Amino acid sequence: MKKNALFFTLASLMLLSLTSCEEKSLIPDDQKHPDRRNIEAYVFNYWNGGSFYFDSVYAVAGGEIQISDITMVFSDYEFSLSTADTVDADTSFGVANLRKSPTKIGLLPGGTYTGEHQITIGYTESMFNTPPSMAPSEIKADGLLRSDVGYNHLLIRGKYRVEGDTINWLPTIPFEYRLGGTEFNVHFERPMSFSVTANNPVSIFFNLQVDMLFQGGLTPPNIPLIVSDPNDNDDYTAATLLFNNLDQALSLD
Repeated sequence: MKKNALFFTLASLMLLSLTSCEEKSLIPDDQKHPDRRNIEAYVFNYWNGGSFYFDSVYAVAGGEIQISDITMVFSDYEFSLSTADTVDADTSFGVANLRKSPTKIGLLPGGTYTGEHQITIGYTESMFNTPPSMAPSEIKADGLLRSDVGYNHLLIRGKYRVEGDTINWLPTIPFEYRLGGTEFNVHFERPMSFSVTANNPVSIFFNLQVDMLFQGGLTPPNIPLIVSDPNDNDDYTAATLLFNNLDQALSLD
């Protein structure tokens, strides 16, 4: 009897252990809170009227560049109805790696809408000044979290080659542009009529003329680093030029 009792006890413990393991594996951690946002932004990239390709080499003033990454932060999405009411069902951030599309930027409940999308590239004043300990993890990623205060909303990384370099035939010197500060926000409004239904995301299309980001003499061979430092006159002047270029380079269809 003691042997049978011991057997049943061990069997019960093993069954409980297996059941626990199965329950943990049924719902992976990254799927416990699925992203239900149904407003998606696509960003199509171009260079001088043609398609833009990451890691391709492009001529700019003073040399050549090879862009590895462009990150852009969408925030403060809302929809203004034609009745002047505003639907603001989601205030999350869409961190867009422009190597990939689309990026989820907002959530609207089911229904039929006529009005205007309102989208910001950047942050509200209160969000920009929110301490990192209280900020969402997606805007604390490498390159977005600033060293002093605030968060960047545009990050461009790559390499450059100076014109006349006879040793390196491809760009090898790193460059990085970080645009941050509420004065550098870019706001878009887009009238649209549409219906929101289950499993039917609403798509918004942006066009980015990447070559225009480097116009006006703002190129990595001339200025390899921008951090948007208001206490550094040269750097802040470069950041202002980058902002003006972004404002011209990015459009909403």
